[in-house]
Amino acid sequence: IVELPTGAGKTRTAAVLVRRLGVRTLWLAHTRELVQQARVALRAALPATTEVGGLESAHVVVTTIQTAGRRVLESLGTFGLVVIDEVHHATSASYRKLLGGLGLFTQGGPVFLGLTATPGRKGLADLFERIVYQLPVADALASGILCPIERPLRLRLPTLDTGNVPVAAGDLQARALGAALVAAHAARATAEVVARHARGRRTMVFTATIEQAEATATRLGELGVPAAAVSARTNSVERADILARYAAGSIRALVNCALLTEGYDCPATDCVVVARPTRSEILYRQMIGRGLRPSPGKAGLLIVDLVGAVDRHDLWSVGRLVGGLPALDVQASPTGEVEGPGLLSRAASWLWNLL
Repeated sequence: IVELPTGAGKTRTAAVLVRRLGVRTLWLAHTRELVQQARVALRAALPATTEVGGLESAHVVVTTIQTAGRRVLESLGTFGLVVIDEVHHATSASYRKLLGGLGLFTQGGPVFLGLTATPGRKGLADLFERIVYQLPVADALASGILCPIERPLRLRLPTLDTGNVPVAAGDLQARALGAALVAAHAARATAEVVARHARGRRTMVFTATIEQAEATATRLGELGVPAAAVSARTNSVERADILARYAAGSIRALVNCALLTEGYDCPATDCVVVARPTRSEILYRQMIGRGLRPSPGKAGLLIVDLVGAVDRHDLWSVGRLVGGLPALDVQASPTGEVEGPGLLSRAASWLWNLL
């Protein structure tokens, strides 16, 4: 496994191995968007004589696991290298069946390379011998591979109590969390903090439920911020149109529920709002990773973490992930109206900027 943060160049790194080995390569991903991104990046990184294509006879075959799994394994031919993008998905039964059929776990089988920004998934130790390289987010930031993170904001909702939200599959249960966020007027508070502190930025907002996403986008529009929500309810044509308008800048805030954590990149994104507290390091890394790619004219990334009145040490925040980034508290009223920083927060911010 090679572990690199989102935006640090996993595809380009793997392309170096493809070029050096010179063997026929199978590149697998779990979405069409990731496949298309990989094909574009590989064509740019490999010699022009290297054919990159689908399941025909290309030297580098790039396809989804779903498509490859529907074909007779023998028809794929033989490969000397198998690469899996977002390899934390490879513990599923469909992946294991295909990988076993390709001879990956036999003597003399293909070299097996997994790419991920989030390797902490149970079962990967059964598939891989070791992580051969890791680049921590803090190191990627310090070296300039990722864009700088600006002083983060912590949006406090005084009536948000996550203590009674049940845990399912290691994280706060989405429906119950969504109900708690509705009760705390999270949509209004999120929209107001974006309108006040991130107006003019390209902003991605992550929510717990579709209802929260739609309410947040509606309130942003009322505050004069061009916004749209995308979710599993959004048909593919409408979703493509919204994403294109966001990339072009006519939509300034893109609100989504569990849709854009993987397989979507807009490097111009310079604000990420985590409007759904999470216990999952993997999910948190995926969300803030949408804004860490460098882009021309992009000075830095503003991260806003939505939290309750009392800190919970099992929830993820940018300070926990990176360290050395004390957040500036922004207080919301019980009805979700955002107030300015208090005197102590303003003093702390002044001292931070001075240092």
